Amino acid sequence: MKRIISTLILATLCGISAFAYDFSARFSSGQNQYTLYFNVINLSTGRGAEVTSERSSSPFYSTTSTYPRGNIIIPTTVTYNGITYSVKSIGEHAFSGCSGLTSVTIRNSVTSIGSSAFSGCSGLTSITISESVTSIGNYAFSGCSGLTSITIPESVAEIGKGAFRNCSGLTSVTIPNSVTSIDGPAFEGCSGLTEPLYNDNIFAYFPCDYATECIIPDGITLIAGAFLGCSELTSVTIPNSVTNIGSYAFSGCSGLTSITIPNSVIIIDSYAFNGCSGLTSITIPNSVTSIGSYAFSRCSELTSIEIPNLVTSIGSYAFNACSGLTSITIGNSVTTIGEKAFKSCNGLTSIIIPNSVTEIGNGTFSGCSGLEEITIPFVGSSATATTASASTLLGYIFGTTSYEGGIAVQQYYSSYSKATYYIPSNLRSITVTGSALLYGAFYDCTMLTSVTIGNSVTSIEKYAFYSCSGLTSINIPNS
Repeated sequence: MKRIISTLILATLCGISAFAYDFSARFSSGQNQYTLYFNVINLSTGRGAEVTSERSSSPFYSTTSTYPRGNIIIPTTVTYNGITYSVKSIGEHAFSGCSGLTSVTIRNSVTSIGSSAFSGCSGLTSITISESVTSIGNYAFSGCSGLTSITIPESVAEIGKGAFRNCSGLTSVTIPNSVTSIDGPAFEGCSGLTEPLYNDNIFAYFPCDYATECIIPDGITLIAGAFLGCSELTSVTIPNSVTNIGSYAFSGCSGLTSITIPNSVIIIDSYAFNGCSGLTSITIPNSVTSIGSYAFSRCSELTSIEIPNLVTSIGSYAFNACSGLTSITIGNSVTTIGEKAFKSCNGLTSIIIPNSVTEIGNGTFSGCSGLEEITIPFVGSSATATTASASTLLGYIFGTTSYEGGIAVQQYYSSYSKATYYIPSNLRSITVTGSALLYGAFYDCTMLTSVTIGNSVTSIEKYAFYSCSGLTSINIPNS
């Protein structure tokens, strides 16, 4: 009996893992017969269904399955076991890899097209998107190289990253003014598009061989990955209407030597200027409040950067490999510096981290072998591998990876455990502006020659400077 029950349980589990759908139904379009698969979704009003793929073990239809071919229609409703469901969405990977599809008509009940829903449908030459659709997910039509034109209905408000990536056959696209959000580059690799794409709000695409200069029209508020990989671009004029320089906006624009960011800009998103290796200077306006991850990564010719006072967060790897940087000023509103934000900025000789900073990521200054002076709000031993909060280990911010010019330091904790970090061999002077020096804060930092303790420091715990044989000067305030 136990064996029978175990077998039944195993069979049930195998069924759950193998099949991604709740039910299937047969349809026809002209002479074409095909099967669609559905999952039941809960709606506040009535019953809903989502078109999905046949199997959960792979997002792609297998060659032996009855995957759709030819011309298909996504119905408004589907009936199963006497219950009628309204078809509300096309799920992630629903038709991914269905290269035999040639035409798709999406009826008026569908409100969303999921990520990679039609990715790799290279035979698709025609698609009709209903006016009920409000969002198109990431990579939804990526690799649909057979599409020559597409009409995005005026109901659509959001288009995901890479939604039409590598649609090399596309020659015509109209982006309605209803679209207010495009997450990153939507038309990357669409080599058939020969003119810029934009609506009244979003500048979405600039053909890299179209021109070496671009004047973005007035009224645009978002630059959405439009200039990705445009290495020949030498000049861009950004109007005062722009508030968001989106993800990958100018990534790989190595020909840009300078750019003026207007005071209207609030967000510089992830990878916005990544790989702009020709930039020698850039002014971040006082209006900016956040700098995304990898925003200026690999801008190797930048020599100085000033982060204004309204910025509250600096993303991970934001200035990674900016080897030409010799000066960085961090504003007094910054509370978070992401991991490896200034990794391999080996031209830096000094840095001041303001007292506003409460979280510093792992390896923030790893590879900064030229650093000689650093001012930090707190040095202690309660930081963890995931959060530095207000207490940051000196070694923690320089990372655990050895690099040329680094000296291995054993950092001790109050629990008597220790970890090995690598601190720049040039580091000679440290100023502490926090409230305390915890147990073993500078243990075995033999390269240090000078330490200045800020007026706010009220306690110095034991072993704080143990074995600091190079110290010749410690300035401790009277307070």
